[in-house]
Amino acid sequence: MILRRISTPSRHGLPLFSRHFSATPSFSGGNALQGGSYPYPLWFHPEGTVMAVSFLGPSDVPGKELRKEGIIGWVKGDTETPDLKPGNFQTNPTFEDVLHEVVKENIDEDEGIKALALHQKIGHLNINDQRTYTSWGRVSDPEDILGTVQLDDGSMVPGSYQRMPTHRIVSSNGLFQLSEFLHSKLVDRLQEK
Repeated sequence: MILRRISTPSRHGLPLFSRHFSATPSFSGGNALQGGSYPYPLWFHPEGTVMAVSFLGPSDVPGKELRKEGIIGWVKGDTETPDLKPGNFQTNPTFEDVLHEVVKENIDEDEGIKALALHQKIGHLNINDQRTYTSWGRVSDPEDILGTVQLDDGSMVPGSYQRMPTHRIVSSNGLFQLSEFLHSKLVDRLQEK
């Protein structure tokens, strides 16, 4: 078990919280809790005083160890039902990198995004996560924009996806959400690593 100390700075440079964590929590005894209000399966794996948050449950992980890229992040685990809010959550940068790789590799196959591209035709199209509704013609909050793609005559330019540095995995509106298509591609990738 690898232990490291993490200290996450806030916007003001002060630590939000510090903790020790293992990059590979195990599933001994079936101690993972499943989240109920998220539209896809969401698991909370106890790990000391925090819980590792993942889209993978005990039956999804070969070898019964959750690898680092499968952990969305960590939430303070001092309550029975973890509260995913920015001040209570620490994002896993390794997961975030995998998330954007999956979006970049699969965005051109997402039917909803293809329809938006066909309608907009040219320019750059914001790729929003789906945790909040944005009215047609409006721009989402920067924390809800995964990235952008360049459009040419109603089609996405291959390889043009650019990650938005202001996107937040957890915002005051909760955990990010992908389309069903992109979510399934992400879970597939997390299971194969």
